[in-house]
Amino acid sequence: MCRLQHPELLDAAHIIPDSQEGGDPIVQNGLSLCKIHHAAYDRNILGVTPEFEIRVQQKVLEEVDGPMLKYGLQSLDRQQLILPKHRTDYPDRDRLEKRFSLFAS
Repeated sequence: MCRLQHPELLDAAHIIPDSQEGGDPIVQNGLSLCKIHHAAYDRNILGVTPEFEIRVQQKVLEEVDGPMLKYGLQSLDRQQLILPKHRTDYPDRDRLEKRFSLFAS
């Protein structure tokens, strides 16, 4: 999402949690996210559509705060997810759709 070039600050985030059906520990059930975006994704502040578009909660878009909010979260809204080089490693669209429905509700 954010093009962070420090692998030590990246996490493997589950699209569907491993405690749920479909939460398999496979590449297609994951997103590589920095720690801030991982936390925001887990709390449905950020969502990813099945078309790989990043969305930010409307109430967060309306907040006024410092540069971290503006550039770290708000600027991601409607941006395309950075996808892996190999299509076989893309996030699974069905899992994204299921997860995005929680974000959108």
